[in-house]
Parts: sequence; C-alpha cells; structure tokens
Amino acid sequence: MAIDLDFERTLHQTARTVPVEDDLFTTFADKVLRRVDEVIESRRCKWTPRHGHIRLLQLLRSHQGKSRAVSLESLARTMNFTPRELKDIVQDLRLNFGVQLGASRDSEAGGYYLVATEEESIESTAQMLHQATSMLRVVAAMRGGREVIDNLLHQLRLDLSQEGQS
Repeated sequence: MAIDLDFERTLHQTARTVPVEDDLFTTFADKVLRRVDEVIESRRCKWTPRHGHIRLLQLLRSHQGKSRAVSLESLARTMNFTPRELKDIVQDLRLNFGVQLGASRDSEAGGYYLVATEEESIESTAQMLHQATSMLRVVAAMRGGREVIDNLLHQLRLDLSQEGQS
C-alpha cells in the first residue's frame, strides 16, 4: 500500500475527529486514534515525542487496520530512516507512549498499522509473546536448561514490577 506523500494533507487529516470523551459509541479504533493525536500534540505523555515519532504517527494515521498495513521498507524510505531506526521508533511508541501499533508479517500485505480492533491488538501481541517465548527457549538451550529459565523469569518479574512502580 502506498503512503500518502502529501505531508500537508496528512497534517490536516490529523485534525481531531475522535470524540474527546468515551461514550456509548466510542470504538476501540477511536481510542487508538485519540492516543495517536495526544502523542502528536504532546499531550498526556511522560516524555516529549521526537520528530520521528510524530512523523510516523502522522503517516500511519490513515493506515488503521491490518488490511491497510504499510511495509517497513516503504515507511523507512519515506521517512529517510534505516529500517533499524524505524523499528526503534515503533518500539518506543508502543512501550513508552502507549500507542497501539500492529505489525503484520503477511508476505503480500505485511507491515505496520494502527490497530483498529481489540482482536488486532490481541493478534499483534500474541506474535510478540510467541517470539519472546522462542527466544527464552534458545537462551535456555544455550545456557543450560530449566534453572536458567527460572532465573530469567524471576528477573523478568522484578523488571516488570519495577516498571509498574515508576
């Protein structure tokens, strides 16, 4: 799927069209777009988003839903970033800004998109969980088995509980 290169038009599409307060008709997609708008406008953020964060969100704002995913290569080329830099921005937006960014590994239409439904959110995080589990299995195999896994899980619990307190 091609990216809208008319940056001026993309900025105008960012105009708030999502209800400010949740009501009976507010959808999951509305909540995702509201969070995107908050980050673009640096509202309700622990940190100030950098230019790359804002630009990526502006580009992806019109790509909500898995069927509208944009390839990593296309985004990197449009933003003049390396794929690694773009992946780092995606991770930061997910982890530190609470943006629901999905990733599809579909060979035909894979790429990044703004999550539109709770099902897409579950699907994206299930892929991440599967990848994390596979990586832990490799670590256990390379470091000596079950005791290593128990230690890693203990460390993960500590890390996550400390993050929850900050």
